[in-house]
Amino acid sequence: MKSLRRLGLFLFVCTPISLWADTPVNAWIKPTSGYWEEQTSWSLGVLPDATQAVVFTNAGWKALAIGPNTAQNFPQSMQVQSLQIAAPTDSFNVLLLNYSGFEVPLQTTSLNVTTNGSVVALSSMLEVNAGTNGNGGGIGLLAGNFNQGDFSQVTLQGSLQIYYPIRYASDVVPPAAYYLTNGTLTVNNGEGIGGMRGPGQFVQYGGNHNVGGHSSVYGGGSIEFDSSGEFDIYDGQLTATNGIVVGSGDYADSAYFYQYGGTVSADMSVGGNYLLYGGMLRGSQFTMALNQRSDAFVTQTGGTNSAVSMDLGQANEFGGGAWYTLSNGVMQVDTTLTFGGGNFSQYDGQLSVVSNLVLSGTATEAGPATADYYLNGGTLSVGGLTTELNALFHQNGGTNTVAGDLVTVAAPPPQNGYLQTDLYDLAGGSLSAGNEVVNAAVLGGFRQSGGYNQITQQLTVQGFAPEAYYYTLEGGTLAVRDIAVAGGAAFQHTSGNIIQTGVLTLDQGEWRAATNNQALGPLQLAGPNNNSAITFPAGSSILRLANSSAQPWVSSAMLYITNWHGSAYGGGATQLYFGSDSNGLTAQQVAQIRFNISGNLSPAAILATGEVVPAAQPVQFSRNGGTLTVTWPAGWVLQSATNVIGPYIDVSGAASPWSVGMTNSQEFFRLRQ
Repeated sequence: MKSLRRLGLFLFVCTPISLWADTPVNAWIKPTSGYWEEQTSWSLGVLPDATQAVVFTNAGWKALAIGPNTAQNFPQSMQVQSLQIAAPTDSFNVLLLNYSGFEVPLQTTSLNVTTNGSVVALSSMLEVNAGTNGNGGGIGLLAGNFNQGDFSQVTLQGSLQIYYPIRYASDVVPPAAYYLTNGTLTVNNGEGIGGMRGPGQFVQYGGNHNVGGHSSVYGGGSIEFDSSGEFDIYDGQLTATNGIVVGSGDYADSAYFYQYGGTVSADMSVGGNYLLYGGMLRGSQFTMALNQRSDAFVTQTGGTNSAVSMDLGQANEFGGGAWYTLSNGVMQVDTTLTFGGGNFSQYDGQLSVVSNLVLSGTATEAGPATADYYLNGGTLSVGGLTTELNALFHQNGGTNTVAGDLVTVAAPPPQNGYLQTDLYDLAGGSLSAGNEVVNAAVLGGFRQSGGYNQITQQLTVQGFAPEAYYYTLEGGTLAVRDIAVAGGAAFQHTSGNIIQTGVLTLDQGEWRAATNNQALGPLQLAGPNNNSAITFPAGSSILRLANSSAQPWVSSAMLYITNWHGSAYGGGATQLYFGSDSNGLTAQQVAQIRFNISGNLSPAAILATGEVVPAAQPVQFSRNGGTLTVTWPAGWVLQSATNVIGPYIDVSGAASPWSVGMTNSQEFFRLRQ
């Protein structure tokens, strides 16, 4: 989220005296609990007022209460210059705002709650306002905690800082914490939770929590927490006008945001960990791990993540990838979702993108950093889907609906010695798109080994790359209207079923038939001076193209039939049909077909059944006395039968010229490929 500014370190108060050296200090000196209005319990012998720095830091386990009597009869004592709450070792001090009401707030220019200090606000009001010099206006929970309940109202003109200062990395300390049960908390200039300074935690069970709203001398006003920072929301409303940053530094693995419920309205930038179990997150931007060294992690098992736009990951050799797991719940993107690197795993739930989902990995010095999307279940609905440089989309289940085009972009040549890949791998589930465009990429393309792929308009396979998948159909079903194979690309059909309702176009493309009986639409031969091919497998194969006589064939284009091993009389192991009769092709179209037989090109002929075979090859006979010699063109196999209608079998060891012993009363010969 490029628009979010990093929150500064707002240590506006370390001790009250450090900022206001000439301010008189009024300290609570009573060793036990008491009420704010007890005049003799204060070190100056007078009640606090707006000119004093008030400290509640003496030894003992006690509470200092501000109640209804304080607000009604001593309201002037509830305005102080600064307020600090702490206690020495084996002590604990609690400032208790005990149902003091909402007419007279406790007002201060700064509030610091440090070691062994706590604030409990019950049905009361607290205002932390900036001083006349612009300083203060915030709360620092530096090893202390704050509990807000019973619909209390807390307002800060400055920032809220929550962390437990540590001296050594090995120190194990409890986090400083703020607990909001209900009521309203308004922070006008940002919150900093945890980080390198020490652990911090904010827990919201309900109420309204508003952060930001205006810019001031302190900075951008976002909620930001880094390593050792944690935010938990169970219910209520959290609004962060200038965004939420979960882990702002390069190494933010231990920054956590847990959402169990409630509504969060904010732009969200995740560099650490965000776990969405329930509730709603909504904002303009949702970003993960942009330009960072560490990976970022989101686990969504429920709830709704809704944003205008999303940028997930910008992987590099040091990390920076997005690891998003969607096992339930809803994701909504109003415009474009860009996935720049990492791993997106969807097991259930719904992800909808109004515009395009773009998967684009990164080429780094340490090798390719891929953008991998695993669709194992649930539903994915996008306006368009593009996979490019080092992008791998693996679909093993679920439903992927692409309203517009699904495009795999051809990868560039190897960079830094590493191949760049771009592959859509459909192994299960359902995929549908308006158009699918497969650009050949090394180790890339489109591979379907299962599932159902429905293309309502056209499948285009184009480009040439060695070791490319092009479009490889190994299983499942492909339902498509038109298919176009161009630019040296190939459609590789090894297994699975094709349901085609439109036209097959070959424009310097190759169709590699499967070992099955497959029916396709009519063939169009396109591209001037281009050669296209139909290649048969080693086993038996029948390819049935619809009547193509009405299709335009460019007169200079040629169609080559390779690895054909059928019968010149039809009905062999390899069969190629155009329609069901001799009218399946025009004479001009038949003249544009060549059979490549053992390196020799043979013209074609169409039989009465619509099967296209090599034009009949002559078997020549010559007789010398009692010896009959048979000769035939190279690449053909001699067959014989004792009846004109067969059955014909291969003549064992026959090679042209072949001498026939005239021992049978009659014998008939023919050739096969």
